[in-house]
Amino acid sequence: MDSVSSTSSKVPANATFVLSNISHLDPTKLEHGNYHVWRFLFLPILLSHNLLGFVNGTKPCPPKFLQDSKGKLSTSVNPTYTEWIIQDQNLLTWINSTLSEGVLPYIVGLQSSKAIWDDLEKRYASLTSVHESDLLIHILDGLPVAYWPFKTTINTRSMSDPVTLDQLHALLICEELALEDTPAVSKPSTASTASRNPTIRGNQRRGSFNNKGRGRGRSNFRGSHNNSNQQNQ
Repeated sequence: MDSVSSTSSKVPANATFVLSNISHLDPTKLEHGNYHVWRFLFLPILLSHNLLGFVNGTKPCPPKFLQDSKGKLSTSVNPTYTEWIIQDQNLLTWINSTLSEGVLPYIVGLQSSKAIWDDLEKRYASLTSVHESDLLIHILDGLPVAYWPFKTTINTRSMSDPVTLDQLHALLICEELALEDTPAVSKPSTASTASRNPTIRGNQRRGSFNNKGRGRGRSNFRGSHNNSNQQNQ
C-alpha cells in the first residue's frame, strides 16, 4: 500500500472517476430479474471511458515490479501496475454502487472488477429471459430526466420503425456525448415564454380586445351625450 500511495501522483487525471456520475449514467440497480437491462446500460460507460478491457480480460494487470537490466524483477514498483490498480478499484466501486442490497452479499470477497463482472454474468445472465420489446421499454423507463426528450423521440420512431437493441445502444452513446457537449440553457424570458404559450397569448389578446372595447364604449357615450345636448338647444 505504501508503494501505491507513493506513486499515485504520477497517475494521469483520466485514471480517476467521480462516483456520483454513475447514478446519472446508469440509474438502474442490478436485481435478480434485470441483469440484461443493467448490463446494457453499463456497457456504454465502459466503452466511453476505455474500461471495457478491465472486465473482458483484454487489459490484464501488469507485473507489479519492474525488471532490472538483467531481466530480473526488482523491488521498484511498476507505475503501470499502480495506475491499473487504481483504475480497476475505481471501476469496482462503480459496479458495486449499481448493485441492489440483495445482490451485494454475493460479490463480497471479490477483489477485481473482472471477478465481479464474471460472477454477475454467471449468476444472473441465464435467469433473465425478456422479449426485446419489453427490454427496450425497461431501458427507456430507467433513463434519467435529461434523457426524456431522447425517450420521446425513440417511442415516436418505434411506432413506424421499431428500434433494435443494437441501434438503441449506438443512439444512447451518441445522446450521452451530445449531452456532455450541450451548455446549460438559461431560463427563457417572459416575452419568449409568452410567445410559445398559447394560453398566455390568448389572455393577452383578450386583454387587448377588452381594453379597446372599453375605449370605444366611452367615446360613443360622450359623442351621444353631446349630440343630445345640441338637439335640446
